[in-house]
Amino acid sequence: MRKIDDTARLGHIYDAICTIETYSAGVNKTAFLANGMMQDAIMRQIEIIGEAAGRISYELQEKHPDLPWLEMRAIRNKIVHDYLEINTDIIWDTVKNDLPFLKTQIKKLLGE
Repeated sequence: MRKIDDTARLGHIYDAICTIETYSAGVNKTAFLANGMMQDAIMRQIEIIGEAAGRISYELQEKHPDLPWLEMRAIRNKIVHDYLEINTDIIWDTVKNDLPFLKTQIKKLLGE
């Protein structure tokens, strides 16, 4: 079995954010809330972010406590396990308000 390191996992997070940006480019909240396929596609990428974040080493997480490791895992778990209670307004807010900061931080880590 191949071991995937933190750099690869950070790359997965970064790539998922970029994919979400592509999916949501030029889309407003109203259009997002009316498009179930877009919601599903974006939530799949958020799942990838959360899964990758959950597999980042404890050492890296401790070294960068400013990153929302717990929140990334929590939103993934909410989507996967509590799918009937997903608030798409929160998903949209995550896309527009949280992911740009996260992308910047992950890009910095990839450059280290």
